[in-house]
Amino acid sequence: MKDERVQRKIREIEQQGKQAKGKRHLLAKLRGEKITRGEAIQANCYECCGFYADSPVQDCGITTCALHDYMPYKDKTV
Repeated sequence: MKDERVQRKIREIEQQGKQAKGKRHLLAKLRGEKITRGEAIQANCYECCGFYADSPVQDCGITTCALHDYMPYKDKTV
């Protein structure tokens, strides 16, 4: 069952997810590969932003997130 959910998520990312920082890392993690701490942060942001499927690749604006300072598209003026 878990494998089925993971495979479904991988397909969703590949079909709907925009090419952006974190995509490759999230897919690698879902496939069971080891990723670094920095890659995990990028993967988390990519997933949290809904794979950027319905929005431009930009700062999420969630400044209360503990990882926001490390977000790859963080607006430097925020």
